[in-house]
Amino acid sequence: MLKNEAGLILIPADLLIKYLAIMLTFIFLLLIILLIVGLKEPGFFIRWHYDVNQKLFVFYWAIVFIFYLVIAGWITKKDAKDYYAEAETHFYKGQYYEARNALKNVSSDDPYRWMADDMLTDMDSLEKVEREERKKAVLEKKKSDKEKEIEQLTASLKREIKAIDDGVNFSEYRGSVESLQFGLVLFATWANLIQDADPRIEEQVELASTLEQKVKRIQIQEFPKMRKEYVRIVDELMWEHDIEVEGSAQGTRWITFTGGTFASNGNIKDFQTEMHEVLKNFRFLQSRYKWYEHDDEVTYYELSPKKDSDLVDFK
Repeated sequence: MLKNEAGLILIPADLLIKYLAIMLTFIFLLLIILLIVGLKEPGFFIRWHYDVNQKLFVFYWAIVFIFYLVIAGWITKKDAKDYYAEAETHFYKGQYYEARNALKNVSSDDPYRWMADDMLTDMDSLEKVEREERKKAVLEKKKSDKEKEIEQLTASLKREIKAIDDGVNFSEYRGSVESLQFGLVLFATWANLIQDADPRIEEQVELASTLEQKVKRIQIQEFPKMRKEYVRIVDELMWEHDIEVEGSAQGTRWITFTGGTFASNGNIKDFQTEMHEVLKNFRFLQSRYKWYEHDDEVTYYELSPKKDSDLVDFK
């Protein structure tokens, strides 16, 4: 608190406004309380009328409330200085959107207009700098992410080459159709690594080429074994349905299903539709159907699969 020459206490304008705002809030709450009490006991406050009802009380209360609103509006009315001070507060907090909204209330002919324009210019400059910094940060993050991605892919290529050189135990991918399919997934994983290699990075190109050669050799060896194992497993599964399953001798490229159910062309079609994708994934060339062992009439479907050496992509 400050004192003037006469010894009177001077209260700063901003502090005075704060006190007045508290006082107005208190008066508003008091008016609400008066309204609640007055609606129950109208005569408690209005003593100068003989017969007081709620309508009369509300009439007087409304007059007082309107008077309150006028006084509150006059006290809390902001001028250009207030809006500039509000904008300045937001400006130093970096809240530029709020600062601009406050400065909109400073008119063009007001003495504070030139200060408002200077603040707007400063905000434009700072926002431009911040945009450039954000853009730079995004670019640096993308560059960093790309470098990490390159490192991770290079490391993965090296790891898979080493794993193949150490020897992959394909016996883990036997015993069930699901296990055999996991073997196909392994081939597809290798294929994805090879295809993801960046042609602009020499090291990755060399590693991908090395891995591709190794994977192709493995597939040439393993696909015939996988088909043979698939025939064995499915033959056991189909036994209870009176269906025998056989594979051709050379590379098990053909698979033959024999059973009474295949006397019907409709059954053959339905069975083939269900089995087509799986048989093609294991790269059988042809699927055949007979309704008894020595049947001369054989229904067959050409599956047109990829070669055993082609990378697996499930397309």
